[in-house]
Amino acid sequence: MYRRYGTCNKCKKQLKTYSRIEKIAKIKFNFLLQKHYKKEHGMNMFKIIIHEKLRKFINNKTTIGGI
Repeated sequence: MYRRYGTCNKCKKQLKTYSRIEKIAKIKFNFLLQKHYKKEHGMNMFKIIIHEKLRKFINNKTTIGGI
């Protein structure tokens, strides 16, 4: 039995899935994470991807400008 663990970046809640096949466990975990974000934080995956890219872009700008 394969297990896939991970945590939500926003609320630090730990999520896990199980499957007999490793690849399916990873896919199930991605769906579980999407469901969690939609239910708990009201965000869909498109919003999350944009939010994370903006956060990384802003962090890179501030670290380069701060040097």
